[in-house]
Amino acid sequence: MPCLIAALLAVACLTATAAAGAEKGFALAVEPRPFVFPRDHGAHPEFRTEWWYYTGALRDTSQRLYGFQLTFFRVGLVPELKGRSSRWATRDVLFAHFALTDVRAGRFRYAERTGRPVLGLAGFSTSSLNVFIRDWSARMDGQRMRLKASFDDATLELTLTPERQPVLNGERGLSKKGPGKGNANYYYSIPRLRTTGILRKGGRSIRLTGMTWMDHEWGTSELAPNQKGWDWFSLRLSDGRDLMLYVLRDEKGRPTSYSSGMLVEPSGQSRRLALPDFRVRPLAYWTSPRSKGRYPSGWELSVPGADLTLRVEPLVKDQELITTGTTGVTYWEGIVRAGGSSRGRKVSAEGYVELTGYAPGSRIGPGSTR
Repeated sequence: MPCLIAALLAVACLTATAAAGAEKGFALAVEPRPFVFPRDHGAHPEFRTEWWYYTGALRDTSQRLYGFQLTFFRVGLVPELKGRSSRWATRDVLFAHFALTDVRAGRFRYAERTGRPVLGLAGFSTSSLNVFIRDWSARMDGQRMRLKASFDDATLELTLTPERQPVLNGERGLSKKGPGKGNANYYYSIPRLRTTGILRKGGRSIRLTGMTWMDHEWGTSELAPNQKGWDWFSLRLSDGRDLMLYVLRDEKGRPTSYSSGMLVEPSGQSRRLALPDFRVRPLAYWTSPRSKGRYPSGWELSVPGADLTLRVEPLVKDQELITTGTTGVTYWEGIVRAGGSSRGRKVSAEGYVELTGYAPGSRIGPGSTR
């Protein structure tokens, strides 16, 4: 992220003592590194914060549209355990957020979990994707990924098959977020994961198909002191292109020079975008009746050098998460649609937008950024 809040979380569970020297002893993302899969789908506990982010657009057999978000966050409390033999001792904590949008009903709901990776209650693998908190999980199954999450009255189970290779964001996977040493994360995306699955609720099993976007990011350093939040966009275009943009904002709401993005061609070839290469203009706003946060709610995006212009709109206005039970972050994350032109031809798009730093009093926190 800025994809995600992800790092915001980090500090949510650090104790005052640990927070004082939170980065000490953890590795820093300072230069590009080789990525090796499936190893790098797994966890990197030598770094302080990490998250696996899934957002998707799914349709049932009647073409009813659902959006979903499932995110797992890992936060290192200490670089290593010393002198602690308790079975409950751990150097990490896990969080998860799950959200589901029923577009036709205009209904958005979410849930959150916290877990200690001990006694089989939660955990992660360092050799491949396998992160879980009780029965919520994201796991590799051969070349595919399997996701599972639930509410009290509904369960979503999905199988994801990659259609393209992972895309390395930033400089060969090193995504810089600020000027300080190590003020960066390692970051890759898989924009097109063909998705099938079942939503079980009310005694019914609803078969779903669609497409999912995955982000995986890890690092240690914090946002720069003047960075207030970000706007993040992930869009799959009908002509086969994929667009990811994030705008890092300062305390006055202005984009910082570390805003960035990536444009992926149907061939899989990617092009890195710096702030001068794209424009993001809000077209409307929505105010949350709960947090009183005033969020952009409609945008015009353009990448002039790629002959691409899009108008983006949320499919449900209220897709705000208030995660007081886990990360302490209030943010808007929701399914969107878009239309416009790409290389002079009409194009449509679907995807997700994440907005942080708009709700009064909500942390955006150290350790976080996409």
